[in-house]
Amino acid sequence: MTLIFASPGQPHPHATTLCGTLQRDAQKRFPSVTTTTLFTSSLTASTPLPVSPHHHPHTIAVVPLHLTPGHEFSRLCNWLHQPNNLPTTIKIGTPLLSHHHATTTLFQAIISAATPTLAPDEALIMIAHHSRHPQAADTYHQAAAIARATSPHLFLGTHHNP
Repeated sequence: MTLIFASPGQPHPHATTLCGTLQRDAQKRFPSVTTTTLFTSSLTASTPLPVSPHHHPHTIAVVPLHLTPGHEFSRLCNWLHQPNNLPTTIKIGTPLLSHHHATTTLFQAIISAATPTLAPDEALIMIAHHSRHPQAADTYHQAAAIARATSPHLFLGTHHNP
């Protein structure tokens, strides 16, 4: 099996360090699994699957590090579903905020960690970049509603680029 950590964006030092840590941790826990990282901003139809030419796994598991199912996640899914001429099964996870329960659990954990340090007249405001992707926009609206329902001290907004 090969485990691919699919990171949004381009490789930059912080993302590369995080993905390296994830790969090392996965290798320690699952020594027989090959791990690699793929940055989704640069995917094209001709990008090869990042597997060793000497190792053709029967299963490739893709762990997306995306927060929402936006444009880059869609590009990743489309790329993974094109023919690759390898005798493999490809399985892909979902972005962190894809499901109501996961979003609620995340916000409850965030507010639990922040609440002891917040004064009664303070709030925690989280800002995400805006996406024109319909599913991402829906996710942001749902996440904002969950934030409001979780705590009167938790707000989620999006930043729109001009």
